[in-house]
Amino acid sequence: MKKTSIRVEDFLKLYKLVKENNKQIREIRNNKSDLSNKYQTVNQTCKILHISTRTLQKYRNEGVLAFSQYGNKILFLSKDIENHIIKNYKPSYK
Repeated sequence: MKKTSIRVEDFLKLYKLVKENNKQIREIRNNKSDLSNKYQTVNQTCKILHISTRTLQKYRNEGVLAFSQYGNKILFLSKDIENHIIKNYKPSYK
């Protein structure tokens, strides 16, 4: 086996990068396996958008916000909620 020398500064930089990558991998794994972060209920969606359940019903009826329905359970994708907020963003006039 061949031995290689490395400066302490380079080793510390490499160690920091590996540590950051491990943290990012853990975060990705947690987000992919946690469906509660991907889907929101009617009440959660109303709280996020600061609207009433009737307004959310109107959004569903008019196709403003996509949803999935399983029996009586209605779910909204977090991504769709975020896209709705971004789409309706109005920058300041100044």
